[in-house]
Amino acid sequence: MRFKGFTDEWEERKLGDIAPLRGGFAFKSSKFRNTGVPIVRISNILFSGEVGGDFAYYDEQDKDDKYILPDKSAVLAMSGATTGKE
Repeated sequence: MRFKGFTDEWEERKLGDIAPLRGGFAFKSSKFRNTGVPIVRISNILFSGEVGGDFAYYDEQDKDDKYILPDKSAVLAMSGATTGKE
């Protein structure tokens, strides 16, 4: 299957070579706040694939570049994202 208008030869590449990949971080729920930096959790990945719902918040971190998602980032759930959702 090809994208409409794509006529170039296929080139096999590893995803990590064209997009940065990094694992998640287990924020401590005991430190969640009502305001601050929103945390994307599995429960925030909606059945539609969008990110939304009720967020938990965390205090801003000194070195938060490990956690902040740049605009247009893709979030991949390794497990549980659609468990029990209709």
